[in-house]
Amino acid sequence: MNRNDPKLDHWAEVLALARSYAAKGARRHFVACDAHVPGGGFVREGKLLLDFHTFPLRIEEVQDKPKEAQLRVGYTDAIYGRSKGGITPSGWRCEHLPYLVEFDNYGRSRKPGEAGQGKFWVWGWDEITWFSQQSENYRNEWLRYAWRWVRETRPRGLRANARHARHLRRRQRQTLVRREPTQRSDSERFRPGGHRPRDLGFRQ
Repeated sequence: MNRNDPKLDHWAEVLALARSYAAKGARRHFVACDAHVPGGGFVREGKLLLDFHTFPLRIEEVQDKPKEAQLRVGYTDAIYGRSKGGITPSGWRCEHLPYLVEFDNYGRSRKPGEAGQGKFWVWGWDEITWFSQQSENYRNEWLRYAWRWVRETRPRGLRANARHARHLRRRQRQTLVRREPTQRSDSERFRPGGHRPRDLGFRQ
């Protein structure tokens, strides 16, 4: 989906409706929307469609070390260094929108356990299945490695952007009024979906 794709307008309208509903009906009066972004994100006239980006880790096989794998900037369509920036739906500006990377799941190749089955396979498995095949020690070691690598590889300013976003959300929460519970009729209390938390405000 490119920036001139009419589908982008459609999804912008859908997300605007979801955010409008959340502002009135959600407990925290806020909803965070994300999606996989092969192109690094969706931006129209400087405005980002999503609150944060999400994408698979895109794990690369280490050819000379059976069953081992690594992360690398520029491998396939990995998001590292490519998260687009602009004005977020919350109103703050960033050069690169914060993103989440995850173990993807989509099955196995025709030759699970073997290298070279395709750029999205990790030794013939999807990412999460490859990870599950490893020893406990290697899994723990790899998680520590991935956490450090992703943290060190993120674009400059991304950490500051995330802090700014948290600050903005705190300011928004401080403007909310703590609502006192109200007495409801039996029909409201027991109808499907009628339950509501007693405290719909925020604790500071």
